Amino acid sequence: MGMTSINWQAQRVQAAAGLPELLESAWCAFECMLAEAEAHEDPATPLFPVFVLAATAAANGRDAVLFAPSLPWSPPVTPPSGGQAGGTGESAQASARALTSLSQALISRLVTAAGSAASSGDQDACRYAAGRARVICDLLAGAGDD
Repeated sequence: MGMTSINWQAQRVQAAAGLPELLESAWCAFECMLAEAEAHEDPATPLFPVFVLAATAAANGRDAVLFAPSLPWSPPVTPPSGGQAGGTGESAQASARALTSLSQALISRLVTAAGSAASSGDQDACRYAAGRARVICDLLAGAGDD
């Protein structure tokens, strides 16, 4: 999956017009983050626990979005690289930076959506998913600094 996919997901989240499109792009973004975090779950590295926790938060965020009443069920849209998620070539630090950036985009858009969504189900889903993105952001914030 790698950087291009993560950056593409961040652009989709930022560009999403309206709640249904935002929810769909958020679902795809969390799915991408999960794959990327899992690709870096190497017990031999110091970032192993961070990526394990980030993967869990990504799965929880993705699942929260699934319960949003306004999710137009058509995901998943596959990112423009049929490639395997992988730590090959991507350093864990570079990956952590990209995931942090995607998390920040998700937090910003989901918090705003939670404040303006008409249904409490959408508000709750957006709020919870934003919280999971915040967990990922907090976990990985220092990890890209090596």
